[in-house]
Amino acid sequence: MSGEFNFSESESPPVPNSVPSLGEPPQELPVSIAEQVHRYCQTAHQLIAETQFEAAIAEYDHALDLQPDNYRLWYQRGLALRKLKRYEGAIANFDLALQLQPEYLPASRSRLYTLLVTQRIWRQLWVGQQKLGNDVSNLFTAFVKTKLPTLVILALVSYASSHSRVTGWIVAGCFLLIMVIGDLIAESQR
Repeated sequence: MSGEFNFSESESPPVPNSVPSLGEPPQELPVSIAEQVHRYCQTAHQLIAETQFEAAIAEYDHALDLQPDNYRLWYQRGLALRKLKRYEGAIANFDLALQLQPEYLPASRSRLYTLLVTQRIWRQLWVGQQKLGNDVSNLFTAFVKTKLPTLVILALVSYASSHSRVTGWIVAGCFLLIMVIGDLIAESQR
């Protein structure tokens, strides 16, 4: 029988060197830094969903050890600190995110919201810090790009239907107020 293998009981078929035997544990493949950071972030997001903010901050710390220049990690860590009502630390983390990426709108918005909630925004206004100007500039740029066109259309439609500029301005103002309140509510839930 030419197609059959005949081995004695003490013999086993030859095993190639590249295939591990069943008794050896498989070797782990190396994980890139980006994958490790992603895993830490996933764990942190899960911990935040479970309201375990201290543990989430520790996960962000591990990720920041690997990527200290990741402005999104500093922002997320700041949000977790804000949930713990550690406002000074949250503002410091938002500041670090903005140092790394000055036009990062979520960090500007969160920083301004935190200053507003803690009533520290007035101190920032009196001191005249450049950071506050940068935050307001980021918000204004986002407003012009996203909300202003909608308000202009609403004002024009109101004006066209009522033939009154005052009505157009009032409708646009009401919708602006609704948008601002909506943004504040959304930020408070982060």
